[in-house]
Amino acid sequence: MITLSLSVHQIVDFLFRSGDIDDRIYNTSSMLEGTRLHKFYQDRQGNNYLKEYYLKYIFYVDDYELIVEGRSDGIILGPIVTIEEIKTTVDDLDHFFKENEMWHLAQAEFYAYIYAKNNNLNKINISLMYFSQNKKDRLKKLYNYDFDILEQKIYCYLNDYLSYQKTFLIKESLRDESLKNLSFPFPFIRNGQNELIESTIECVLNHTSNFVEASTGIGKTISTLYGSLCLMKDKRIDKIFYSTPKNSGFLSAINALNIFKNKDVRLTSVEIIAKDKACLNKKRIGKCNPDECKFTIRYYDKLKEDGIKCILFDLDNTIIPYKEKTPSKKLIDLIENLKDMEFKIIIFDNTNKKRLLPFKRQLDIDCAPNAKKPSIEKLIKIIKEYKYDLSEVALVGDELYRDIYGGNKAGIKTILVNSISNKDSLKTKFYRIFEKKIIKKLNKRGILIKGKYYE
Repeated sequence: MITLSLSVHQIVDFLFRSGDIDDRIYNTSSMLEGTRLHKFYQDRQGNNYLKEYYLKYIFYVDDYELIVEGRSDGIILGPIVTIEEIKTTVDDLDHFFKENEMWHLAQAEFYAYIYAKNNNLNKINISLMYFSQNKKDRLKKLYNYDFDILEQKIYCYLNDYLSYQKTFLIKESLRDESLKNLSFPFPFIRNGQNELIESTIECVLNHTSNFVEASTGIGKTISTLYGSLCLMKDKRIDKIFYSTPKNSGFLSAINALNIFKNKDVRLTSVEIIAKDKACLNKKRIGKCNPDECKFTIRYYDKLKEDGIKCILFDLDNTIIPYKEKTPSKKLIDLIENLKDMEFKIIIFDNTNKKRLLPFKRQLDIDCAPNAKKPSIEKLIKIIKEYKYDLSEVALVGDELYRDIYGGNKAGIKTILVNSISNKDSLKTKFYRIFEKKIIKKLNKRGILIKGKYYE
């Protein structure tokens, strides 16, 4: 049995939040005013009104124990209990309701179900109460539920959420398995490093702080991370947050993490940097609304709509160096990881069947030789043969013309990666000349910005 502790917000925000990022509507000022209006309204309700009511219930779905909790804005007691959700906005109320009804309603439905279940109620009502922060307008929407119908909806939500959550659980399982072989990444541990490793473990276990004064370059970062990973290996911790005041320390932490990754420790990392550096909208940094930044448009929909089930990989210089005859250990691990995550993997390449046969056998995947990229004829044939929709297929390749152009022409998602090696066939070298010029132009226009390739 796998136990997950979740808030109602975690579940419904992922399943139902949609639309754009818009800091004109969601910002610190509007949140503070929303809190004030919440309290103002709640304080003026009668004795039959329970405000900020804590709710908790344990759900059992397949092999999962889900501890779900949250706090309802208000519960109105009466012949039929009403769960009330209060929302405030600077937006037009009708527009705000139309854009967010499912998101807000699902939140209230969870609270309604938990309250009804805990109190053996057959019927329960929901009230969505909207207040304008700019005017004195208000909007109220009422919903009535039989418990059985509400229960069906809640378990549908939980099953949908778990289908997404399972991806993370698979990655976590692979990480834990790789940590069983964790060792210090260098032949020797210095005296000072050993002391810091032990101190890190002690501080985490005792929830205390540690102050270290030491010269640059003696291995503080790698020692601190190793001590933390030892705790992760023993399942004492699940996440590591490494905060640095300067960019040099930031880069040092990333380099240390990559050392462990290169030792086959399967870690997933997220780099959080200053907003002005992370912002993709270079011409108008910090303008997070759909009128001034194209990247905010339908942002919350994109998080859920990828829906990729099948990945087509180009071969040479995408997943192996040019002319390599057998898969590397890293490639074998990658493919196994993707198969564990229930992706269908196909090598889709212009080379012949004989060239692909060792990869088909050793990786236990399908291969489509003589693809004739960038022609889309065989690409469409393969997609139909495996009975996928275009929206469910992604093509990964290192060539802008044959891989990306061909995939885009077919209407599937494409992912351009840096070439693994500098060696290419004569034909590919010819294409590269024009490719570099095109990428340079697209880069200047902010249309295509190539990332880094990490060994």
